[in-house]
Amino acid sequence: MSANPLATVLFVDDEERILRSLKMLFRGRYHVLTTSSGSEAVAIVKRQPVHVIVSDQRMPEMLGVEVLRRVRETSPQTMRLLLTGYSDLQAIVASVNEGEIFRFIEKPWDPGYLHDVVEQAAQIALQEFALPRVLSPTLIAARPVSPLPHAGAKLL
Repeated sequence: MSANPLATVLFVDDEERILRSLKMLFRGRYHVLTTSSGSEAVAIVKRQPVHVIVSDQRMPEMLGVEVLRRVRETSPQTMRLLLTGYSDLQAIVASVNEGEIFRFIEKPWDPGYLHDVVEQAAQIALQEFALPRVLSPTLIAARPVSPLPHAGAKLL
Protein backbone atom coordinates (compact mmCIF):
# COMPACT_ATOMS: atom_id res chain seq x y z
CA MET A 1 0.00 0.00 0.00
CA SER A 2 1.26 3.48 -0.89
CA ALA A 3 2.41 5.75 1.91
CA ASN A 4 0.85 8.64 0.00
CA PRO A 5 -2.62 7.48 -1.14
CA LEU A 6 -4.36 9.16 -4.04
CA ALA A 7 -7.36 11.23 -3.09
CA THR A 8 -10.63 10.41 -4.85
CA VAL A 9 -12.10 13.38 -6.71
CA LEU A 10 -15.62 13.28 -8.14
CA PHE A 11 -16.59 15.72 -10.91
CA VAL A 12 -20.28 16.38 -11.59
CA ASP A 13 -21.39 18.20 -14.73
CA ASP A 14 -24.20 17.65 -17.20
CA GLU A 15 -21.82 18.36 -20.11
CA GLU A 16 -19.84 15.25 -21.06
CA ARG A 17 -17.20 17.37 -22.81
CA ILE A 18 -16.49 19.23 -19.55
CA LEU A 19 -16.22 15.93 -17.68
CA ARG A 20 -13.74 14.60 -20.27
CA SER A 21 -11.64 17.76 -19.96
CA LEU A 22 -11.60 17.56 -16.17
CA LYS A 23 -10.74 13.86 -16.22
CA MET A 24 -7.79 14.51 -18.55
CA LEU A 25 -6.64 17.48 -16.49
CA PHE A 26 -6.53 15.48 -13.24
CA ARG A 27 -5.67 11.93 -14.35
CA GLY A 28 -2.66 10.46 -12.62
CA ARG A 29 -2.83 12.95 -9.77
CA TYR A 30 -6.07 11.64 -8.23
CA HIS A 31 -8.48 8.74 -8.51
CA VAL A 32 -10.96 10.55 -10.76
CA LEU A 33 -14.68 9.73 -10.94
CA THR A 34 -17.22 11.53 -13.12
CA THR A 35 -20.99 11.64 -13.45
CA SER A 36 -23.49 13.82 -15.25
CA SER A 37 -26.15 13.28 -12.57
CA GLY A 38 -26.48 14.98 -9.20
CA SER A 39 -28.38 12.06 -7.68
CA GLU A 40 -25.74 9.62 -8.96
CA ALA A 41 -23.05 11.79 -7.35
CA VAL A 42 -24.80 11.50 -3.99
CA ALA A 43 -25.13 7.73 -4.49
CA ILE A 44 -21.41 7.44 -5.27
CA VAL A 45 -20.51 9.31 -2.07
CA LYS A 46 -22.77 6.94 -0.11
CA ARG A 47 -21.03 3.90 -1.64
CA GLN A 48 -17.39 4.92 -1.27
CA PRO A 49 -15.14 7.56 0.26
CA VAL A 50 -14.85 10.66 -1.92
CA HIS A 51 -12.34 13.22 -0.71
CA VAL A 52 -13.31 16.08 -3.03
CA ILE A 53 -16.43 16.73 -5.10
CA VAL A 54 -16.52 19.43 -7.76
CA SER A 55 -20.04 20.09 -9.00
CA ASP A 56 -21.37 22.34 -11.73
CA GLN A 57 -24.09 24.70 -10.49
CA ARG A 58 -26.50 24.62 -13.41
CA MET A 59 -27.69 21.10 -14.16
CA PRO A 60 -31.16 19.94 -15.26
CA GLU A 61 -31.81 17.42 -12.48
CA MET A 62 -30.71 19.47 -9.48
CA LEU A 63 -28.56 22.51 -8.82
CA GLY A 64 -24.98 22.02 -7.75
CA VAL A 65 -25.59 23.65 -4.37
CA GLU A 66 -28.24 21.00 -3.68
CA VAL A 67 -25.85 18.21 -4.72
CA LEU A 68 -23.21 19.60 -2.36
CA ARG A 69 -25.75 20.01 0.46
CA ARG A 70 -26.75 16.34 0.15
CA VAL A 71 -23.11 15.24 0.00
CA ARG A 72 -22.42 17.21 3.17
CA GLU A 73 -25.24 15.33 4.94
CA THR A 74 -23.80 11.98 3.81
CA SER A 75 -20.09 12.73 4.13
CA PRO A 76 -19.29 15.94 6.03
CA GLN A 77 -15.54 15.40 5.65
CA THR A 78 -15.78 15.50 1.83
CA MET A 79 -14.52 18.85 0.55
CA ARG A 80 -17.10 20.48 -1.69
CA LEU A 81 -16.35 22.83 -4.61
CA LEU A 82 -18.84 24.56 -6.89
CA LEU A 83 -18.06 25.14 -10.56
CA THR A 84 -20.19 27.77 -12.22
CA GLY A 85 -20.34 29.66 -15.48
CA TYR A 86 -23.22 31.78 -14.29
CA SER A 87 -23.43 34.52 -11.75
CA ASP A 88 -25.71 32.79 -9.26
CA LEU A 89 -24.23 35.03 -6.62
CA GLN A 90 -27.11 34.66 -4.15
CA ALA A 91 -26.97 30.84 -4.25
CA ILE A 92 -23.17 30.82 -4.01
CA VAL A 93 -23.05 33.25 -1.08
CA ALA A 94 -25.76 31.30 0.76
CA SER A 95 -23.88 28.03 0.23
CA VAL A 96 -20.58 29.48 1.42
CA ASN A 97 -22.26 30.97 4.49
CA GLU A 98 -24.00 27.68 5.33
CA GLY A 99 -20.76 25.74 5.00
CA GLU A 100 -22.00 23.85 1.97
CA ILE A 101 -18.95 24.63 -0.16
CA PHE A 102 -15.23 25.09 0.38
CA ARG A 103 -14.62 27.22 -2.74
CA PHE A 104 -16.34 28.17 -5.95
CA ILE A 105 -14.59 28.26 -9.29
CA GLU A 106 -15.81 30.20 -12.29
CA LYS A 107 -16.09 28.76 -15.78
CA PRO A 108 -14.04 28.98 -17.84
CA TRP A 109 -11.55 27.94 -15.20
CA ASP A 110 -7.85 28.65 -15.09
CA PRO A 111 -6.20 25.19 -15.05
CA GLY A 112 -3.47 26.26 -12.62
CA TYR A 113 -5.95 27.77 -10.19
CA LEU A 114 -8.25 24.76 -10.43
CA HIS A 115 -5.30 22.42 -9.77
CA ASP A 116 -4.30 24.47 -6.71
CA VAL A 117 -7.81 24.58 -5.23
CA VAL A 118 -8.43 20.85 -5.77
CA GLU A 119 -5.02 20.03 -4.29
CA GLN A 120 -5.69 22.16 -1.22
CA ALA A 121 -9.11 20.54 -0.77
CA ALA A 122 -7.65 17.05 -1.28
CA GLN A 123 -4.97 17.58 1.36
CA ILE A 124 -7.54 18.79 3.90
CA ALA A 125 -9.86 15.88 3.10
CA LEU A 126 -7.12 13.26 3.35
CA GLN A 127 -6.40 14.56 6.86
CA GLU A 128 -10.11 14.63 7.75
CA PHE A 129 -10.72 11.08 6.52
CA ALA A 130 -7.66 9.87 8.47
CA LEU A 131 -8.99 11.25 11.76
CA PRO A 132 -11.13 8.91 13.79
CA ARG A 133 -14.67 10.15 14.11
CA VAL A 134 -14.92 11.45 17.67
CA LEU A 135 -18.19 9.83 18.67
CA SER A 136 -21.05 9.12 16.35
CA PRO A 137 -24.62 9.59 17.68
CA THR A 138 -24.98 5.77 17.68
CA LEU A 139 -21.89 5.36 19.85
CA ILE A 140 -23.02 8.14 22.17
CA ALA A 141 -26.43 6.49 22.60
CA ALA A 142 -24.86 3.07 23.26
CA ARG A 143 -22.19 4.34 25.64
CA PRO A 144 -22.81 3.63 29.33
CA VAL A 145 -23.55 6.74 31.35
CA SER A 146 -21.23 7.51 34.26
CA PRO A 147 -22.93 8.53 37.48
CA LEU A 148 -22.80 12.22 38.29
CA PRO A 149 -20.55 13.21 41.17
CA HIS A 150 -22.16 13.68 44.56
CA ALA A 151 -23.75 17.11 45.00
CA GLY A 152 -21.09 18.14 47.50
CA ALA A 153 -18.13 16.94 45.43
CA LYS A 154 -15.89 19.43 43.66
CA LEU A 155 -14.87 18.86 40.09
CA LEU A 156 -11.18 19.41 39.45
